[in-house]
Amino acid sequence: MIGAANAGYRAIAFDFRGYGLSNNPAETEKANLLDLVDDVVGRLDSLSIRKAWNNKCYEYDNIKFL
Repeated sequence: MIGAANAGYRAIAFDFRGYGLSNNPAETEKANLLDLVDDVVGRLDSLSIRKAWNNKCYEYDNIKFL
């Protein structure tokens, strides 16, 4: 993360629901990878980030390359 920032990139790291410092999902047994993808895209949208690299888990228009 520090190396990316020093190279002029913005790097964002956050936890899957229920891990690290995040709250547990309401229905833990129903949480899945698509929840994480939705969280990532929601965070990108909230930060007005239109393109992301290295994060193409699902087909969203603002995530261009892996």
